[in-house]
Amino acid sequence: MNLIRLLLFFSILTLLFLSCEKESFTNNPNEVLQFSADTLTIDSVFTSVGSTFKRLKIYNRHSESVLISDIRFANEAQTSFKINVDGISGKNFSNIAIPAQDSLYVFIEVTVDPTNINNPFIFQEPVIFTTNGVKQFVVLRAWAQNAYFHFGEILLSNTIWATDKPHVVVDRTDSANNFFLV
Repeated sequence: MNLIRLLLFFSILTLLFLSCEKESFTNNPNEVLQFSADTLTIDSVFTSVGSTFKRLKIYNRHSESVLISDIRFANEAQTSFKINVDGISGKNFSNIAIPAQDSLYVFIEVTVDPTNINNPFIFQEPVIFTTNGVKQFVVLRAWAQNAYFHFGEILLSNTIWATDKPHVVVDRTDSANNFFLV
């Protein structure tokens, strides 16, 4: 019985050592990433209200794993965009691995600060992906608009509103904040 246990122990130990294979990453600068889009546009964002999430997919079409050494915004300190890479939110990331023949989702949102502009305006920011010393860019673009916000106000039929920018009525009577564009 002890001999069987000893053989079983060494068999399991051998399997553990054989299964511990270190992942190898390509360092070939010609093996770059592919993206689902070169420009990702988020449309009709009202200032101070966050957008819905947009999705960017990054592909590793190679036979070895790829290590993205750096992901960052070109203007990191002043960007209005936020990204989520592999479940983590931030503005810069390092050492993100994509296994061979696999992909990775990046989720993007934007919250635009109000300005003095009444017409729609564009926010644009490149995201830089560095892999094997090669920099690749995906441009994030958002169409934004300042608006008048009405939170739980009682609206009377004889009220006259300015027409220089949209009015957003926020209904806070239930647990979800419902937005209505007027």
